[in-house]
Amino acid sequence: MHDPFRRGCQSLRRHRQATPALITTCCFQRAPLLSDPVCAGIVLDALRWMDAHRRLILHAAVVMPDHLHFVADPLDGDWPQLLGSMKGFSARRINRRLDRRGAVWQSQYHDRHVGSDRDLALAIDYCLRNPVRAGLVATAGDYPHFWSRYG
Repeated sequence: MHDPFRRGCQSLRRHRQATPALITTCCFQRAPLLSDPVCAGIVLDALRWMDAHRRLILHAAVVMPDHLHFVADPLDGDWPQLLGSMKGFSARRINRRLDRRGAVWQSQYHDRHVGSDRDLALAIDYCLRNPVRAGLVATAGDYPHFWSRYG
């Protein structure tokens, strides 16, 4: 079986242009707004749209009930600008979906530089295994709100 995360794997390097980061951002007051599958899909779709339109290179993302982790390279702007765009877009749609008003996202976020292929693989693995650690699924592949460029 091909392991896309093994050290030095060409599939990891093929998509890298900038220095990627593991980004974590939470829903406002850690409200579980993303437990609605449609809302989780809105967030994943927003990130994939940004990837398709060359705003970032998305390596992996996982949408948890009250927060988001993703690994990406910024291409068009810096992290505050990119996250502001994604959060604003997704917040409008999530509020419409849930028939609510108010903040969806906390304004802050945490970013961790991912420098090596090994660090990139570990960051993607961290996203993949987050639902298991949270007790949402028994097996990482069973979680529906995870996306990875590497299969």
